[in-house]
Amino acid sequence: MGSDPPELRFKGCDDCPVEQVSWDDIQDFLKKLETKTGQKFRLPTEVEWEFAARGGNDSKKYLFAGGNTLNEVAGNVKNSGLKTHTVGTKMPMNWVCMI
Repeated sequence: MGSDPPELRFKGCDDCPVEQVSWDDIQDFLKKLETKTGQKFRLPTEVEWEFAARGGNDSKKYLFAGGNTLNEVAGNVKNSGLKTHTVGTKMPMNWVCMI
């Protein structure tokens, strides 16, 4: 959608999540996305995010979104090398909502 934020710490990975962006940056991105697609987009509310992260109505009562072992479902200080990683390399959440 243009260029990476200048503050991006981990450059050169087009399949990695963006980092170092503000709420205002996201709002600008969403406006560009809406113009490009003709559809309306927004960030989820905190309640919507928590509902999805916990598995929605189909929750399997995992400790973490998608499983019970943190290293299998998320990058964290112990397994990430303190950098972002390619999207899709961890276990998926057990429930996804498309709004």
